[in-house]
Amino acid sequence: MFQQAVLERPSQKGGHISRKENSIGLSVIPPVAMQLVNAGEASAKLARMSERAAALVENWLGNERKRFAALIDPILMMIVGAMVLVIVLSILLPIFDLQAVVGC
Repeated sequence: MFQQAVLERPSQKGGHISRKENSIGLSVIPPVAMQLVNAGEASAKLARMSERAAALVENWLGNERKRFAALIDPILMMIVGAMVLVIVLSILLPIFDLQAVVGC
């Protein structure tokens, strides 16, 4: 909401969105998307370039989400395996101790 309000003001006053975004230090928008917005402002095709930038960012975020899931899945499997190992050992070790006491 804040970012939208900050970026709307310069476009309504005829300023450049990219310059305003850089001046307030928002790093939410990737540099490639800002370059597309700059090109759109320069060529008077801001809407088309904004759509391309949005598609690019959406694709990038989807790839990042898949990469994160691919990294976290093996870690979660190891944690679940460790929990299963602890449960199995907590059941079997007393059985082995009882077997040693009986002496069979």
